[in-house]
Amino acid sequence: MAVAAQSLKLCSLFAGFTDTGLAILAEVTHARDLAAGQMLFAQGAVADSLFLIETGQLEIWAGEGKAAKKLCELGPGASLGEMALMRPGRRAVHARAKVATRILEIRRSDFNEILKIKPQACIKLMLSAFGAVERRLDATKDDLLSLV
Repeated sequence: MAVAAQSLKLCSLFAGFTDTGLAILAEVTHARDLAAGQMLFAQGAVADSLFLIETGQLEIWAGEGKAAKKLCELGPGASLGEMALMRPGRRAVHARAKVATRILEIRRSDFNEILKIKPQACIKLMLSAFGAVERRLDATKDDLLSLV
């Protein structure tokens, strides 16, 4: 079931989108409810969707067992998996609902279909996604440099 365009406005990726652009992308956005403790995806899983948090909170971590390291918690308006819309890949982290959480999902296959007929809205989302990834990398560059 597609979500309402208004739900997309909650996410910073859609800042500056027109109502028309939001409506186009809402057509291929699907809501999923996660129970507290339910996994959204595991590290290494195929990455084929962008996720937006409408309500609730996700815990993000990398590694397994004693080597696992919590990276952050994401709440309403946050996004993850932006690059999955544009290229095949694998999830770099684990994501699990900390509390009951509603996720909005845009699958790459659906996005690619809309891209063929409404490229303007899709290109705008791709540019916004690249900006989000760039900001995330910039915010973590000191941590990354300390590993080298």
